[in-house]
Amino acid sequence: MKFENSELLHIGIRKLVPILLIFGLYTFTYGPFYPGGGFQAGVIAGTVAVIFELLFEEKFLPDTFYTHIELFGLLVLLFFLFAGFTQGNGPFGYYYHLGTSEGIFSNLFMYILSLAIFCEVFGSMVLIFRNFTGWLDE
Repeated sequence: MKFENSELLHIGIRKLVPILLIFGLYTFTYGPFYPGGGFQAGVIAGTVAVIFELLFEEKFLPDTFYTHIELFGLLVLLFFLFAGFTQGNGPFGYYYHLGTSEGIFSNLFMYILSLAIFCEVFGSMVLIFRNFTGWLDE
């Protein structure tokens, strides 16, 4: 029995996906305050993408999209790494002064790092899944 023939599975996944995405957003917003927020959100979003591809048995976006997402995260991380070294402050340069003094964006630098890690993990999750299933570059 193929996944695409199961109406129960389709309905269950469609009801579960918005909850998973909201939980991923929740873990991402806690990224600057607790360790692993960007990583956990990337795993959750990557899992949602993998579930959809398994359920419908087709690729929704090309491999280059996920490669570019992954590359964007790497470039952001490398930019802040080298910017910190060029200013003489060490890796990532203590850019904690970015953002407002209070509120949800009080530490904008950590949100940027969480976003970069999110992009890295999200792209990697989907590409690793496609590599294991043989869907890479089809």
